[in-house]
Amino acid sequence: MKEEKKGMNLPLLIHVFIFVFLLIDKECKDESGLCERANCVTKKWFQNRIGQSRNKQNWCTFWNPDVQGRLNELSKAMTNADTGEEGICKNIMQGGKEGTQHAEANRKACEYIVKGLKHIYEIQPHGDWQGEKDAAKKNKDNQIFDQTMGCLFLNAYADKLITAGTSCGITENIIGEAFNKGNAKKVTWCKSKRDSDCVDCTRQIGLTCTLNVSEDLLDTEKSEKCKEDKDNIERKVEKMLTSDTKIQRTLNSMCRDCSSKNKLCDRLECIAHNWFEDRIGATEGKRDWCTFWNPDAINRLKEISEKMMTVSEDISSLCENTVGKNVRLNAAGKKACQYIFAGLKGIYGMEENKTKENKKEARNNRLTEQTMYCLFLNEYSDMLIKKTAGHACPVTEEDIKKMFEEGNKQIDKWCQEGEGNCVECKREKDYKNCKLDVDTSLRNENEKCYKNKDNIEKEVEKMFTEGEKDKTNRPQIEKALTAINTINKDIPLCNRVKCIYYRWGENRKVNGGYQFWDMFWEPDVKNRLKEISEKIAAAKDATIDPLCESTGEKNTPLREEQKKACTYIVKGLEHIYKIEKGNVTQQDLVRKSQDEAQREKEDNLIFHRTFSCILLNIFADELEQKNNCITEPTIKNAFDAGNKKMGEWCVDKVNGNCVKCYRIADYKTCKIKDTDTNTIEYRMKEMLDPTKNRDPKVQGALSALSNLCQPSQQAAKPAATKPGSAKAAPPDGRSETSQGKSLQGVDDPLAFPPEDDGDDVDHTKSYLDEEEDYWQAKNKGTTHISIATITTVNPADPKITDTVKGPKGKNPNGQNDPASVTVSGDPGNNTQK
Repeated sequence: MKEEKKGMNLPLLIHVFIFVFLLIDKECKDESGLCERANCVTKKWFQNRIGQSRNKQNWCTFWNPDVQGRLNELSKAMTNADTGEEGICKNIMQGGKEGTQHAEANRKACEYIVKGLKHIYEIQPHGDWQGEKDAAKKNKDNQIFDQTMGCLFLNAYADKLITAGTSCGITENIIGEAFNKGNAKKVTWCKSKRDSDCVDCTRQIGLTCTLNVSEDLLDTEKSEKCKEDKDNIERKVEKMLTSDTKIQRTLNSMCRDCSSKNKLCDRLECIAHNWFEDRIGATEGKRDWCTFWNPDAINRLKEISEKMMTVSEDISSLCENTVGKNVRLNAAGKKACQYIFAGLKGIYGMEENKTKENKKEARNNRLTEQTMYCLFLNEYSDMLIKKTAGHACPVTEEDIKKMFEEGNKQIDKWCQEGEGNCVECKREKDYKNCKLDVDTSLRNENEKCYKNKDNIEKEVEKMFTEGEKDKTNRPQIEKALTAINTINKDIPLCNRVKCIYYRWGENRKVNGGYQFWDMFWEPDVKNRLKEISEKIAAAKDATIDPLCESTGEKNTPLREEQKKACTYIVKGLEHIYKIEKGNVTQQDLVRKSQDEAQREKEDNLIFHRTFSCILLNIFADELEQKNNCITEPTIKNAFDAGNKKMGEWCVDKVNGNCVKCYRIADYKTCKIKDTDTNTIEYRMKEMLDPTKNRDPKVQGALSALSNLCQPSQQAAKPAATKPGSAKAAPPDGRSETSQGKSLQGVDDPLAFPPEDDGDDVDHTKSYLDEEEDYWQAKNKGTTHISIATITTVNPADPKITDTVKGPKGKNPNGQNDPASVTVSGDPGNNTQK
């Protein structure tokens, strides 16, 4: 009977053994509670490692390296810069308040959870039980162990996310939605494509697990130091998560949302943190400030430079239709507006890199690029102000602000990532004082690089300097700098004069009302005429200026009359460059602030010098027209000679600039206002008409300019062979001096008898006669000979007094202005009108 019992018990024991293992298998895979499954896989872990050698494991080995290894793999996967969550977190909770108020934080939390789930579900059976009969099963046990421990860590991490994200709206609803989104991809991520191959990892709140393992599976002696951890797994996991630097970085940056930073300095520091954090490698390799600035920042400068120079037709019209309605855009202002608008359009047109799997990093990169673009656009704006200061058509801070404001009204239209997905780039003057402070846990120290908390001004300037030099890889920077540095170079005189007139009107407002249009010409321009006339008249009896002793064209010696003509031009230039700006007085400060009064002085200096230059050119025309021995090359050489002294004579400057007075002709067709019926040439030559202007200084200058040629040359000069054709009456019925007439009002030039066919009337012609024939052939029969009539009796100059005008004034745009008190008179260079 005893033997029969033994025979019956052996099969029974085998079946019981198999049943127990199957029961454990079922429990570990199908346990719905995470703590229960963790306890199950822990027992299996100890049991499987006893093996044939009967060596027992201990709790210390269990936690490290095995459980610690699972955390390391999980945190590495969650922070891997090369992987993403496949975009499924993009619209998390957007239907409610939680998803819109803190969209960036919610999305980041979701991305970390989903990437963690993806890692867990992609874990495959693994192990090193070669030769053992149950190796496949043990490999499967390892898979379930890893997935369970990974899920335990992920849930504990989710608890920490809520704590860290208190200020940025990370709630249990957000976490739960993230788990749901990740679990929707479970089947796809399980490599075998069979749902049963992966244990579910769902959200379970507040885990307080205890691990219980039979002592017959343990090495109790070696477990002594670690046995407490099994009784408080929550504390153990918390400690392990806290020690993981990758995990801690995600928690520290969870509420960092650079798109919420309105100030440029704050946004710069924020994107710098993201830049360094995103570039920490898998082995914890870090970057330094040198790399941040070059090549990264300098490449952003290259890109925004190119965008600024890409001005489309819609940009040009937008500037006119938006900024131009509120700010009178001068010639330089139009270009500046186009650059600013094109820059803003380029900033908002930046898109995320759609090919990059890591969407968080793609968003960070886009915002980093946009922020650096904004920084450099502000620097370019400073350059526009600086490079145009002191010129007739300056671009002011007020202009730049208006350009940014109007350009930013297009943000939703230009934002390629959709409405509301672009951070506004504002005009900010104090960006140079920004200090970037990034913790050393995110970056390497390098003494050769930018120092934490230093102003970024030097680094920004260095980017422009180094970028301009790099003509091979970054030619766009040099192109943009050249365009800005020469923004006033090609502005026609007529446009500059319009700028001057606009500022003249703005500076002379009284009680908000503009001065009368005629007051611009008299007394203001007329007083410039008196001043330069006095200098030219004084040069009549002066010795030849040393600058005019040089040779003329083709290195030929200058004749005396050419030297004298040159002296008149040089003295005129000397007068122009020596015009003083003057100092702000207490009287000025009664009307304006210190800055406004200072700008008024600078505007006056530009006005006086520019119009004096035009008058000098008109006198130069007189020289050429009244003296056939004075030609255009002589005039140009005289201007060149005088301008050699510009640096010495021009002491008073506007922001370091002194605009050169050169030979010009485009004033002849220029009208300052569209509503003006007369050109500058007509108005100024009318001032020279002795029948209308008997000022002795003006007539003295005209006298000096007349009859420079030798008497023999004047006598030999022929008059027009045909009467001058009648010229159309000028607008407003005003008389105009025509070509071939003197400015003294003589009705007809000297008339010679008409030529008879067959008679040789050229037998006495000199080279001067031939030159006159050539002139007439080019100018349809008119002559360039004038008769000078000198008036010797001059009445005293009328005294100019302040008067009060009753009619309404007009603003510099020709628009009616509300009734205002207007003050006449030109107090001179140093006192504002």
